[in-house]
Amino acid sequence: MIKVNDLKKRNKNRYIVSLNDKDYDVDENLILHYHLVKGKIIDDDSVLDEIIADIPYYDFYDIALSYIEKKLKSSGEIKFYLKRKGASEEIIQRIVSYFVEHHLIDNERYLQVLIDHYLINGYGPNVIINKAKEKLIPSNIISAVDFDDYSEELTEYCQKIAQKKLKLIKDTDKNQIKIKLQRYLLSRGYEYYMINNIVKEILWKRKNYLI
Repeated sequence: MIKVNDLKKRNKNRYIVSLNDKDYDVDENLILHYHLVKGKIIDDDSVLDEIIADIPYYDFYDIALSYIEKKLKSSGEIKFYLKRKGASEEIIQRIVSYFVEHHLIDNERYLQVLIDHYLINGYGPNVIINKAKEKLIPSNIISAVDFDDYSEELTEYCQKIAQKKLKLIKDTDKNQIKIKLQRYLLSRGYEYYMINNIVKEILWKRKNYLI
């Protein structure tokens, strides 16, 4: 038999719970999960082992919640963060699985947010993919993206930043202008075939405008 002898709030989300006259410092989510209230009696003695085993889980659960509450995070970022905090692999997997199941993290949505952000700021697929990898989004989700679906947006934004860059290039030699434009667009993550077509088009229009 297990008796909740006492239950006192220690701070915002921590409690001191006395189970069979032994005190435990626990997260409030553990209290809620096991419905612990002062005077409660639990007939099954094995529940005490479950509660004790779950103390570190709910400690790291609360840490993970705080980590994701202000900004989108990927499952990989959460795993890395919890590992640095000292969580076991078992606890990490359990927390991440719970977060995914309850839509507290969504790798596909996170990737879409990244794609939209970097597209509109003039970056191409290669930069976007690298940024997604930096955010530790699972590789299978990244590889599932088909950038052909964004061909119109990519062309539009590539043209815009190419035009802006062209105005900043002081060279008068056509080959140097072409090389500098190509290098710049490559650094922004665009594919060479798109760069080649857009640079040709821009330089052709410029030549005819000057004529």
